[in-house]
Amino acid sequence: MNLPNALTIIRMILIPVFCRLFAQGNHGWALIAYIAAAFTDALDGFLARRLNQITTFGKLIDPLADKLMQLAMLFCLTSIARIHIIVVIIYLIHDIIMVIGGVFFFKNGIVVQSNVFGKIAMVLLVVSILMVYPYPPDFVVWLTRGKWLLPAGRIVLLLAVIMAFIALVNYALDYKKKLRGR
Repeated sequence: MNLPNALTIIRMILIPVFCRLFAQGNHGWALIAYIAAAFTDALDGFLARRLNQITTFGKLIDPLADKLMQLAMLFCLTSIARIHIIVVIIYLIHDIIMVIGGVFFFKNGIVVQSNVFGKIAMVLLVVSILMVYPYPPDFVVWLTRGKWLLPAGRIVLLLAVIMAFIALVNYALDYKKKLRGR
């Protein structure tokens, strides 16, 4: 156990905290929990590289924590009709494929690491979530000066879904090549 891995575990603990706060209607506090989780994600990656504490455990559990947090957010947003359930189903299928593929590759001695398409997909997903999030009405009016934020967020979410599947295909092609090289 090292500091980056401890931060990843803290991020996993924040998932049920976020869900409970959101379900209770404490959207402001839930957003703070989500942002804290995102901060630990950035910090653990930075520290792992900076302190040379990259571990196999971290390579496996960090993306799992990210996926679980994003899925929790998507389910919560679906529960209040900010996004359509089909988006969650698509992401769930995508993530199941990624986990099964990751386990398969790990058993073959290859640890799956994110690629540029996956990073872009994650950034688009986070941006879309922040755009469709249920902020207090006064804040949204001040922020947007109109009603474009939710529809625009849904478009960005669609782009995130498309980019996630491009990343998935890229992972498959890349690791197929690595398996052939063995």
